Amino acid sequence: FIVVEKEGGSFMIDPDAGGYILTMKDVTAEQNARAQEQPPPPLTPVPEADDTAPPVYVDEYERFSVQLPPDWESRQTAEPGTALFVGPDGGALQINTADISALGLGDLTLGDYVNVVIADYRARQQDFELELRWRLQTEEGQFGEVLVFTDLNGQRRSSEFVYTPDGRVAYRIRFSAAPERHRQLAPQIEQLFKSVRLLQ
Repeated sequence: FIVVEKEGGSFMIDPDAGGYILTMKDVTAEQNARAQEQPPPPLTPVPEADDTAPPVYVDEYERFSVQLPPDWESRQTAEPGTALFVGPDGGALQINTADISALGLGDLTLGDYVNVVIADYRARQQDFELELRWRLQTEEGQFGEVLVFTDLNGQRRSSEFVYTPDGRVAYRIRFSAAPERHRQLAPQIEQLFKSVRLLQ
């Protein structure tokens, strides 16, 4: 055999076989050439952070959470277990927890505890006027009660969501503003109440 090296492969010639040429292809070189011709696989895009998600408040013991209006700012408060947020166009959102067992009234249903809340408001604020009271179901399927009332001689209107998941602790979320501003934000506040979620 006579071996002849040429670009693209090796060629062997057998003079005794009547001059037939046997070709041995360079498979590796051919595969490399094909790989260079094929475009590289597309890169998987990295998902961008969702800046549109509303901020969420989580209580200090990580027992529950609630969505917040995106443009509201936190304010310090001297009351333990209480968070306060203030809106840019007026209004305040107060979130706190209450130990029902500390009342010494035994086991209370949600309705019983809301009656206690109303009685306490009436005892402390002579101009307290209850306008509405109804049950509200959260997105998780739990039920709380909403109170709508006025005080400060009608200059302030409030909506308060009261939620007692286990009969031992109550979560209370109250939004207060001037009456006109309260009416403007009422749909958003109701949606905020519905966003309450238990974390444990």
